[in-house]
Amino acid sequence: MKTQVILIPFLSMAACSISAATQAIRLTFDNGQSDYGAYQASGAETELTLSRAGGTIAANDFAELDGLTSETYSVSGASLAPHAPVGFSISTTGGAAQIDSTSLDVDGGGIDSGESITFVFDRSIVIEEFDFAEIGTAEVASVTIAGSTHTFGNSSGDVHSGDFSLNQGQTLEFGFAAANGADYDLQGFTFTIVPEPQTYALLAGSCALAFAMLR
Repeated sequence: MKTQVILIPFLSMAACSISAATQAIRLTFDNGQSDYGAYQASGAETELTLSRAGGTIAANDFAELDGLTSETYSVSGASLAPHAPVGFSISTTGGAAQIDSTSLDVDGGGIDSGESITFVFDRSIVIEEFDFAEIGTAEVASVTIAGSTHTFGNSSGDVHSGDFSLNQGQTLEFGFAAANGADYDLQGFTFTIVPEPQTYALLAGSCALAFAMLR
């Protein structure tokens, strides 16, 4: 019985590491939504902490991004340990970022021809959902994920689910489609953190230790 009690902390630590790695994070750029900013989207929605390299953040959201062409952010929270903070940069071409009650675009009026918004993360992630606005009938939004371009058309709420992998340092670019391009806005997207190799090593080591101690 004593051996089993000793094993519990090791197994719990490994399980928590895996659990934290699979937490869904939602970034919302629409200042009219209740989850404006960064939130844990798994289970009960929990607000996470935003910080930025360019200065302070007044209300834990993306308001300070308005009018900038580049900024670097990080997201942290107890539920994300041991993978927090999650860092990412945002940059625009063709104009400055604009944050409003519609969402995020370039210089207002959507993401137009010659404009783009690019994200780069310091962790490998899997994107589970994109939330757009202002995609008209027969129009598409163009999104390049790790060098592969995808188009997303008009749908209910302009929400699109999927399973899109983005490795650390690769680019996520919201641009304008050459054919039937929509002047769309980015309301937000949801992603999970890909567990790093040491996370799996911790779990494997804990399981091996458990097996050895139970023998």
